[in-house]
Amino acid sequence: MRKFKMKISMLSVILLGIAAASCQDPVPTVYIPQNFVDAVLIVGDPIRDIVVSKSQPPLDSFDFAKSLVRNAEVILRGDGREFFLIIDQTGEAGYYYDDETYLIKSKTTYGLEVTLPDGTIMTGETETPAEFTWVSPVKKPLQYPLDSLKLPATDSIVWQKIEANPYFFLSITPLDTLEYGKYLEPPTEEKNRRIERPFWSNDFYRELSQWHFIPNTRTSVVWNSFKWYGKQQIAVYSPDYNFFKWFLQYMALQEYSELTGSIDGGYGVFGSASVIRDTTFLIKNLP
Repeated sequence: MRKFKMKISMLSVILLGIAAASCQDPVPTVYIPQNFVDAVLIVGDPIRDIVVSKSQPPLDSFDFAKSLVRNAEVILRGDGREFFLIIDQTGEAGYYYDDETYLIKSKTTYGLEVTLPDGTIMTGETETPAEFTWVSPVKKPLQYPLDSLKLPATDSIVWQKIEANPYFFLSITPLDTLEYGKYLEPPTEEKNRRIERPFWSNDFYRELSQWHFIPNTRTSVVWNSFKWYGKQQIAVYSPDYNFFKWFLQYMALQEYSELTGSIDGGYGVFGSASVIRDTTFLIKNLP
């Protein structure tokens, strides 16, 4: 199984923007790394995945682990408390709070302060959105159409309306790209496989999740949103304004703009979202 991460894709937006800007200037003799933060607090989740990084030369191969800044002082403030965050010195996880019993609260203002070894200070602030629930969750299981050329949409999934925030993000993530038969009744040894499309390249499958912008509180389950068969997570996010504008940049522009950032003293985003999640199982159209 693999857990979805949006970090590498989001960070690539910044790198693309920096690379594009460098193409318009004279060839530099020395590359100056840029500092950036990539952090989205999720209501009801522990404090984790606060990424502090430095950009890498555009002509070099991007190495996410090498880009991480592991010796910054990172403090999250909110809910009447200060949280001093730590980071593992190996791997690709960002900064986190070691007491996972504390969960991010809704409708609460949190401030982030990052102090780099050279004295640079980066800050951001977010107000977490209200919580919401399903009205009509996804069906279980879902039967992929035998006639996969027509691909009719399924019945809609529906969630609560939030007056302060009419926009939502939807993500669909396969929870196990290897096993398929183990989730059947009775279990079998059948392996999972991805859903092939003539317009989908191999690169398309490197990111497990599909993300969509939904400007209402319902959507049909569109078959082209699935990359794999088998067990799936369906998640709907209610973003704050910082995450909202960052996501639209990520989905539409694919190039960094300072107008979509929310970090003072550096590049990047510090936002938040509330989320509802559900799981289902996508049955193959053919064995």
